[in-house]
Amino acid sequence: MNEARVAKLATSVSTVMEELIDILERENQALQEHNPAAIAGMNREKVTAARAYELKMKALCEATTDLSDLDGEYTATLERLAEILDPLADENARLLKVAMEANRRLLESVTDALRALNPVASGYTPKGVVADDGAKTAKSSVVPISIDHSL
Repeated sequence: MNEARVAKLATSVSTVMEELIDILERENQALQEHNPAAIAGMNREKVTAARAYELKMKALCEATTDLSDLDGEYTATLERLAEILDPLADENARLLKVAMEANRRLLESVTDALRALNPVASGYTPKGVVADDGAKTAKSSVVPISIDHSL
């Protein structure tokens, strides 16, 4: 085991953990404040930091047979950061789940309101012409759509 390499990897893991803590604190705050603009910009940053953490932690585990073999200073730092990071990650997952559920309910409410405004959409005949009320059409509960394939 190369102690200098292990020390460098432990420092890298600590740095990435601190970065993740910062990102999660900011994202959790934005989620609590219902600030979707701030949240949208953090996703790529969070994914990049999480991937870096994963890779550096894997390299650290491969460089040493047991993480308890690390110098006490590094072990204490990693444990302290893990005690901060774990609850933040749990809180982030909870807040994201709540936000997604709120968005789902909002979209469902908007959809229901639109259906209430126009309960029966006009249908199309088999020839693709908008049908009169008495003509044989596709299911009336289906909303007609048009797809622009040039996009």
